[in-house]
Amino acid sequence: MPAKNHVHKYEFIILGKGNNFHVFRCAFPDCSHYIQRKLGFGKLTVCWGCGREFTLTKKHRQKRPTCGCRAKKNIHVETVSQVDQDAILAAINSMKG
Repeated sequence: MPAKNHVHKYEFIILGKGNNFHVFRCAFPDCSHYIQRKLGFGKLTVCWGCGREFTLTKKHRQKRPTCGCRAKKNIHVETVSQVDQDAILAAINSMKG
């Protein structure tokens, strides 16, 4: 399967029996893109924490690089239940009228 034309969401992995081939791979399920780690620096990637695009540099040594967005606080997004949605809409409508 050919690599898709998009900004990749890079993940650092080590390939090979001797654990000496360091690469970034795109984590999107329909993408087969791999690039050597040293060639990945300077490329755009998608942040694992917030989803924004940023440029990989040598300081990004995590398995799943982030842009510095304090990703650990942003990973768990709560869903709004239908009851909460109704309450929010009622509050908005009461402000309008």
